[in-house]
Amino acid sequence: MKKILLSLVAAMIAVISFAQPVAMKPARQMLSLAGAKLATVENSLSLRPIVKNVQTPSTKIVKVPRRAEGEFSVTDLAGDYISAMYTYGYDTENQKLVPNEPRCETGIVSIEPGEGNEITIYGLLSIYGIEDYGIKATVNLEDFTLVIPNKQIIATDETYGDITMQNVSTEGDFTGTIYTNGILIDQLWMGSVSYQGSDVRLTDYFQTMLMFPNGVMSYKDAKGNDVEAYVTVEQNEETKALTVYNFGDLGSVLDVTIVSDKSFIIDGNQIVASSSSAGAYKPYGLTDDGESLLDLTGKCTETSLTSDCDWTYYSNKGYWYGQMGRFKIEVQEELEFPAVETGELVTAPEGLKTEEYPMSATYYNENQIPSPYSATVNIGWIDKTVYIQGIDKDYPQAWVKGTLNEKNKVEIEPTFMGTKDGVSHFLGSYNSTGIDSLSLSYDIEAKTFEAAGTVMIYKGMKTTAFVGFYNGFFLGVKPSPVALPAGVETVDMPFSGNYMDEYSEDPEQKTGTVKVGRDGEDIYINGLFDDRIAEGGWIKGTFANDTVVVFAMNQYTGILTNALSAYLVGYNPETKDAGNVVMIYNKENNFYTSINPVILTRYKSTIRYSAFYSAGLTIGVNPSSISNLSVVKADKNAWFTINGIRVAQPTQKGIYIRNGKKFIKK
Repeated sequence: MKKILLSLVAAMIAVISFAQPVAMKPARQMLSLAGAKLATVENSLSLRPIVKNVQTPSTKIVKVPRRAEGEFSVTDLAGDYISAMYTYGYDTENQKLVPNEPRCETGIVSIEPGEGNEITIYGLLSIYGIEDYGIKATVNLEDFTLVIPNKQIIATDETYGDITMQNVSTEGDFTGTIYTNGILIDQLWMGSVSYQGSDVRLTDYFQTMLMFPNGVMSYKDAKGNDVEAYVTVEQNEETKALTVYNFGDLGSVLDVTIVSDKSFIIDGNQIVASSSSAGAYKPYGLTDDGESLLDLTGKCTETSLTSDCDWTYYSNKGYWYGQMGRFKIEVQEELEFPAVETGELVTAPEGLKTEEYPMSATYYNENQIPSPYSATVNIGWIDKTVYIQGIDKDYPQAWVKGTLNEKNKVEIEPTFMGTKDGVSHFLGSYNSTGIDSLSLSYDIEAKTFEAAGTVMIYKGMKTTAFVGFYNGFFLGVKPSPVALPAGVETVDMPFSGNYMDEYSEDPEQKTGTVKVGRDGEDIYINGLFDDRIAEGGWIKGTFANDTVVVFAMNQYTGILTNALSAYLVGYNPETKDAGNVVMIYNKENNFYTSINPVILTRYKSTIRYSAFYSAGLTIGVNPSSISNLSVVKADKNAWFTINGIRVAQPTQKGIYIRNGKKFIKK
């Protein structure tokens, strides 16, 4: 990415002028948040040749022409910088550097001039919360380079003693290069300590850039304090996207998408910090009601970015960092905006016969605030090609076209819908890196179309910024969720099962209470997935005999918390695919046990789960495993397949049920 360029003198004046009106506070760093401790690797990284002659990854600093010789002195380098520390481990087996996550850590580094052409650089270890002594460097004003003597003592640790800054790319001293927008230390380095007579690595391998601050970020931190901190902002010359260094409380490095309508979006899938205890942190937006948003959004001017939502960091292990207020970033040079992107509109064939279909969904606006949405669309077919008009609520006359494949999926390529007031609309599906093709499941018998994921309306083909999006997108008459018949009484029954959802790393034992109702040979259960289903939630089973209860697959059970549809399926071990859910009923002790997984999915006829219980889910008192059901007394000796289908005798290989027991036909 190309930086927003500053002349060297202008940058230095900016550093001074920023410091005068406010007392700048460097942001807290990620390792202090995580409470991480420095780790040593005994004797394994002591030899300089271990990374000698290894090609290091390229930096993001832009090598722009230097100022004319003699126009600046060493004193012009004085001031605060944003340090960008790209960190790496070393793969000894493959002899190559391995980037750590997050990809870059930032901190505040300062330079003080000394005698002659000597300077002192302070703060290189600030990302570890270590106050260093500073390292000496000599500046060459003729070729705009500097030399940093190798193995200088940079700090002292209470446990390990002196920490030295050691060159791990080549033997000898470090060199540095001065550019118009910063300083690059040309080699990788590490902090090392003396252990058993050898130099032992105490820190990561670092590739370091010292960048001139060209902006100020102001916001309220998690404690409600007003914070102002230096940032460095880069802009990609081609895409106009930004990278912001030293963003927020964690000193993050975040990529920002800029759109032609002067809006921006920060993708919430970016990892900005991580620790073994808290996991990987990502930036999330927050509504005024405290609801979490996947992305951060806002508006731009030529010299600023202002968010339109509060924000926080959230980890994959479920840790909230705390709520921060809306932020503003002011930059010194004007931002550039991409041109309005257009495309070719789809035209329906002349004479196309169409039918009207109801459309239902939950619509999320640009600020990700949901609201119910309904409309009428027109649909027409020519062989396997379908034309649909009216999906985009802002462009009801726009058409899209898709192709029906052998799996009854209608595939729609990203489609240009129109442009108004500088905003282009492109229809597709969600992808973390941008627009993707949209896939709709087509039910031939019911004549319905459904999206199991998110239907996006992006502001272009090359951006993640969006106008809005739909969840729970459905064309046709939407099914009603399973409902308890009027007059059927229910009882509360305990349940216990091995549970996992799509966000879990490992399954956990889950217990609770469900409502159970019996209507003749039908049984109704509600409450197994209360944490995932916002509306609905009943599932219906039918007694095949006194001991076997079959819950038909693809029951529409309601709406998930993200507004997508939810369906019930079971796992069929014979076909290794979706099937019915089958439970065994222990009449004597009044409890039910599932013999296959109970799956909640947004994809009909698949085992791609939103949540599930493993086989052995029990509902009722005195639950026991399927292997201990010999006490079950059945009135009939009927045989059933694992999917609950009654057969006269087992004739094919597979698992069968009889009198509450499992049998295997080989």
